[in-house]
Amino acid sequence: MRDAILNGAHPVTMEEAVQFAGFQCHIQFGPYVETKHKPGFLELKDFLPKEYVKTKSVEKKIFQEHRQLYSLTEVEAKVRYTQLARSLKTYGITFFLVRERMKTSRKLVPRLFGVNKESIVRVDEKTKEVLQTWPLTHVLRWAASPKSFNLDFGDHDILYSVETSEGEQISALIAGYIDIILKRQKDKDHYGLEADEESTMLEESVTPAKATIIQHNTSKKGHATMESVAVPGVIRNSTNGPPPYYDVRSMGQAQFPTVNSRSGIQHFAPNSSRGQNSALHAGLNQSQRALLGTISSAITGIQNAENDIESRPDLPHLGDDAASRKWRNNTFDVSKQNVSSHLFTSTTFDGLLCS
Repeated sequence: MRDAILNGAHPVTMEEAVQFAGFQCHIQFGPYVETKHKPGFLELKDFLPKEYVKTKSVEKKIFQEHRQLYSLTEVEAKVRYTQLARSLKTYGITFFLVRERMKTSRKLVPRLFGVNKESIVRVDEKTKEVLQTWPLTHVLRWAASPKSFNLDFGDHDILYSVETSEGEQISALIAGYIDIILKRQKDKDHYGLEADEESTMLEESVTPAKATIIQHNTSKKGHATMESVAVPGVIRNSTNGPPPYYDVRSMGQAQFPTVNSRSGIQHFAPNSSRGQNSALHAGLNQSQRALLGTISSAITGIQNAENDIESRPDLPHLGDDAASRKWRNNTFDVSKQNVSSHLFTSTTFDGLLCS
């Protein structure tokens, strides 16, 4: 979370950046010490987003915030830092860096264009202040081209247009969220199904990376290649290369060490489990022993996972306010997406083995 604030993934104002830096000082260095914590002590690039590093007297303001936290423990400061991050207006929004044409001239200025499950926002690229918010329910139509993106709000507002090479990504994200809203409105009166539950179920398919700024990149069309887990997937550029193709690879045969010297021979007590396993493996070929070893490792992994689930970590209470509940919902969405991704990968690999 700290890195996301420092690199701009969570846009913050100057005042908010100073607050976060004050908490970070308390967490790293402990309570404020007047003789120690003076201007010149901090490496500001490690405490502030880059656009605020050269601001005049900013380090003095950080230490003023740091001084007010003298009574907090390290854990309490971390909790307060987390709560402040969750309360950000831009928390949970996916951002795209775009260029917007000014009304009074033909000049293009950078803007942060953000989308979440409820609204679309315009954010000042320098000050990180929210300039305008449109509910997604006001969007009538939208259009994306390789170099621009347009939004039509019908009678609610004038046509909004920006220059960007990420128009397709913006369009896909808006389409996913609007689809959720339409399905929620259609099914909210369905017997036995609450609107909030429907919302949670549907968001699984379009959960974006939380609060990520996507920088300008040259738009390139590529084709994904299909490979086994032994070789990472790549995007092949089709601009100047040969026609797209599917590349299917397989893993080599498993190799197992053999011990020929008598020093490698082990003896086990008649009733020991290792002795039983050794006797069980005696009549099996190499592939069967490998399969039993894989099954045994899987069983051990499941048992360790069960132990981890039963033993809950001792964490501080992070609050039940609206920001905390929103954070839990977002975290739950991301966890569901990760589980779905792992299941899909496992199913794909099983299909490759069976084919």
